[in-house]
Amino acid sequence: MLGKQLLRRAGVLTLFCFTFLILFSDMVNAQQKENDMLAQAQKLYQKGDYEGSIELLAKLVTKLKAVVEQKKNVAEAYYWLAKNYFDIGDDAKVDENIRKVFETYPGFSKDESNLPFKERVEKIRLQVVGDKNVQATEEPVVKKEADKTISQPASIEKKKKSSSGLLIVAGVVVVGGILAALLLKKKDKAESYDIRGVWSLHGTLHSGQALSDVYTFTGSTTSGTFTDSLNYTGTYTVSGSSVSFKYTSLDLSFTGTFSNQNNMNGSMTYTYSGDGAKHSGTWSATRSSSVMQNSVNAVGFQSIMAQQN
Repeated sequence: MLGKQLLRRAGVLTLFCFTFLILFSDMVNAQQKENDMLAQAQKLYQKGDYEGSIELLAKLVTKLKAVVEQKKNVAEAYYWLAKNYFDIGDDAKVDENIRKVFETYPGFSKDESNLPFKERVEKIRLQVVGDKNVQATEEPVVKKEADKTISQPASIEKKKKSSSGLLIVAGVVVVGGILAALLLKKKDKAESYDIRGVWSLHGTLHSGQALSDVYTFTGSTTSGTFTDSLNYTGTYTVSGSSVSFKYTSLDLSFTGTFSNQNNMNGSMTYTYSGDGAKHSGTWSATRSSSVMQNSVNAVGFQSIMAQQN
């Protein structure tokens, strides 16, 4: 009988220990993931990927905002949000997020090598921490007997929790607005350009010689073929504002970008028939309503490649 009881207690103790180890492991893994997210956001900031850093930090704030023990991590996330906005020049967002750092975790501190940003942080820290100290001196307290601790009324505690909740909601709304604005901006940047049609192209060779030609592009908005005024042909691709096109049978290729729907420019590479060496030059093109024939300059382009066939 006694043996069965000991065996049962040993089983319960083993189950308890196993459950505790699983929960502890989950807690450690969760903490590690949060630290990894913060470290990744810092790396994105250091690479200059402010949009990616802001997006990751916003996710981290949303994940940790309801966990009291994670206030320091939330404060650090706001700190790095402020650094992102400082580097891209959004002063209003810089001050807003620095203020949130010390509203979330008044004792937050971090070594900072960027002196202008460090001075900004210190200035706002003094403002926020000072305001909290003033508020603390004005809050009423209830004194108990000398041998007991002093506690605050329940109404004050309730007010604090309410204010904290409002702060979290406001932070989520602000971060949501920032992300929406960034997505809209990204959508605008992704504007597609249509190269199809006739273009008047002007180029400058490595020797300084200026040449002109006319190109007719046909196909889709992303790829197709072109023909020049001498009936040489090639293929083109367009991705966002980037464009590239090259001849099929000649060693002459162009890469560049659209500045608007009717203008583009870039660099070209070619093998010069005079010395057989690889050279580079620059070019620009303007959309044309009709085909411009320029036999002199067209022959000049042909002279670059005449000996390649």
